[in-house]
Amino acid sequence: MKRGIVGLALTGLLAATALGGTAHAVESHKAARSVSVYLTNDTDCDWTLTGQGIPHGEWTVHPPSKILKNTKNNHMRTESNGIGTGTEAWVTYKAYNCKTRTAEGKQIAFHWDNPFSGTNSYHFNGTDRVFGTNYTGGGGDNAVVYPKVWIQPTHH
Repeated sequence: MKRGIVGLALTGLLAATALGGTAHAVESHKAARSVSVYLTNDTDCDWTLTGQGIPHGEWTVHPPSKILKNTKNNHMRTESNGIGTGTEAWVTYKAYNCKTRTAEGKQIAFHWDNPFSGTNSYHFNGTDRVFGTNYTGGGGDNAVVYPKVWIQPTHH
């Protein structure tokens, strides 16, 4: 059986090479659960990372240490790393260099949990009220979530 699999793999490699292609290894994450976070900073503040934690799983893309004002797709990712486990993590940032003075020094916090059994959850508990927050996505075993933070209109 093993010989047949190896032969099939070599046949595919030779076919790709013969057709002028390049054989590439396919990166494969076999984690039972993962969360890719693409955070949008829709504020007039830069942010600096003040805390991070991962009660379950491991970082495969660490949170950025700085997030610039008005930027999208600030990526971080966690994966489960055991049998029958999920992934849970959190990050906190502090706003600085803000045009909106009431936002200066305020906290942004985001938490996610993709358990092995049960429903995925996301929240901004610990985020200062000067900021508005929401997210889209986040379903499934290998979730992709798009959290967004802005300054509330009453705080300009």
